[in-house]
Amino acid sequence: MALLSNSGSRRTGTAVCDYYSKIAFSLFPNLPGELKRLAWLSLDSREGQGYRAAIELMGRYAAANHAYIHRHIAQNLGAQVLLDLENHHNFAWKERHVIGGVARAVVVYRKGATPAGISALGIIPDSMASPGYVVSGKGNT
Repeated sequence: MALLSNSGSRRTGTAVCDYYSKIAFSLFPNLPGELKRLAWLSLDSREGQGYRAAIELMGRYAAANHAYIHRHIAQNLGAQVLLDLENHHNFAWKERHVIGGVARAVVVYRKGATPAGISALGIIPDSMASPGYVVSGKGNT
């Protein structure tokens, strides 16, 4: 038997995103409406560093929710956990990638996606009525 849950950060992550998005929008008042969502915060700025710290906290909070839910269910079922896999989505990771032949530190945002480094286990969840998949990354760029 497998259990797949999606606990998230219980709306606080959305609140963090909304707060910092409004700041980013205000920094780019000349962006056309359809491009407004492309506004950004520099990680060198106070606001960008604040957002990064807050979203990291929300990621840890979501992971703690996941761990608590699964531990509680396993204890109540008397089940032995063979694999406990937690996966952030809607999250930005600091990673190193080769761009134009130069290795650079970049921030990668995967909307609803899982990291897929070589042999990294991940989850591809679907809707509540469809199957989810545990996958092993290929590391394809």
